[in-house]
Amino acid sequence: MSTKQEYLKRAEECIRLAGACIAESNREILLYAAAWRTMAEDAAEFRASPEKTTQGSDRPYDAKRDAANG
Repeated sequence: MSTKQEYLKRAEECIRLAGACIAESNREILLYAAAWRTMAEDAAEFRASPEKTTQGSDRPYDAKRDAANG
């Protein structure tokens, strides 16, 4: 499994689990963990242009965006 596929799988699982949470604090933690999706996009971008050496995403993490897209 590629890095992107693994990260996307993890993000989807976090979002799924967040939907089942009763406690708001647990939901927030799982949605934050869904940053795997952003990491997957960054990994794919890095592989497409390996000369890019910055770490992490230039865009801020948005849990609500990930939840809406999940």
